[in-house]
Amino acid sequence: MRRWRIAATISSGSLCPVGKEKAFSMIRETVFSKSGTSASDFPEIRKDALREFGARLDRTMTLAGGKKAVAERTGTSLSALYRYANGEASPSVVLTAEIAEMGEVDLHWLLTGAGTMEGDSDPESGKFFPVPRIELEAAAGDGRVVDRPEVMEELAFRADWLRSKFGDPSKLEVLTVRGDSQEPLLHDGQIIMIHRGLTAIDEGLFVVSIDDMLLIKRLQLTRPGQLQLKSANESYDPIVIDLKADADAFRIIGKVVWTARTLI
Repeated sequence: MRRWRIAATISSGSLCPVGKEKAFSMIRETVFSKSGTSASDFPEIRKDALREFGARLDRTMTLAGGKKAVAERTGTSLSALYRYANGEASPSVVLTAEIAEMGEVDLHWLLTGAGTMEGDSDPESGKFFPVPRIELEAAAGDGRVVDRPEVMEELAFRADWLRSKFGDPSKLEVLTVRGDSQEPLLHDGQIIMIHRGLTAIDEGLFVVSIDDMLLIKRLQLTRPGQLQLKSANESYDPIVIDLKADADAFRIIGKVVWTARTLI
């Protein structure tokens, strides 16, 4: 129990230069020095949890300037950092705390996934939150095959604005529109932001998956158990979904909550 209290002392913000080594020393003594334990003595973490941690760590290293910068500043090999990011191994708590500080993220969030990336930081501070732009194209047309999403880049938005508009920013992702079925609302090549936590059927546009094809549609319940997927472009006929029969093939990915549009 004591070790987590010590870790929590550095979870709400970056470490001050004076207290940094002392805090790391306390973690080393508390976590690793009891009975000669080391990082390798920790219980095996479930593979899925380790992959999730690796994804958070990878995101944090991007914020810290990339894996090469982290390797140089921490004296860790690039191959080890890639293994951590891929969920193939787990770093020490000390290294994790160093990376959290470099990326200016909350250590508790990095370790557990609980809370928000920035912790209890002042929402008026003007800090930016990186929203991942994933390598998927949501089709306003005939559909695009859903591959395993990979982060292409991260777009920075003001953290306080995201929270005031959409709540938890960690559920946001950015995609590219392909096709013309939602003209004139959305155009081919336009950037949209979706909220993966908003999947209840209501007004607005949603990104949905049908047989591993991504579509952007407006959803309407026409009768119990039946859903119509509608397009703004009248050239496209509605798609009828039987929520029971098509349960394995149909999934609501998230709601479109923001869009960027080029005016020239």
